[in-house]
Amino acid sequence: MTDRLHALAPSNEDLISLVYDEGTLPEEEREHLDQCPICQQRLADYKDMNTLMLSHLYRSLCPSAVNLNYYCLGALPVEERTSIANHLLDCPLCADEVVEIRREQASYDLFPEGGFSLRDAVRRIFANLVVQQAQPVLRDVQPSTGWPR
Repeated sequence: MTDRLHALAPSNEDLISLVYDEGTLPEEEREHLDQCPICQQRLADYKDMNTLMLSHLYRSLCPSAVNLNYYCLGALPVEERTSIANHLLDCPLCADEVVEIRREQASYDLFPEGGFSLRDAVRRIFANLVVQQAQPVLRDVQPSTGWPR
């Protein structure tokens, strides 16, 4: 089956390149596309298929952000690290994400100045260890005077 019903009708490859914003049509084919409902429908079908594929397949083979963070920290097993390294060679989106993760990790201060106080830490520990006992409230009871005499 031929993909051109008319001599000026754009080919399937031309329509797909339009969908991916990789190409332009010659003026005659552009005019034909503007006036031909069949070619407009073909273009719409390709756009719908592209949207469907993007929604289901976009980055489906990419490692998760958590695994990319572990990769940057060197906290993955060798086989997983190798798999992600191979993926980074082919996926510019993940490669950019790894660059951003490494930049964030480099700028993150694990031990900020003035952020730790031994006194506050000891107080928090004792506050957790010493449980406050609630004192019951009694009505119409005279306070005791201490030990009976």
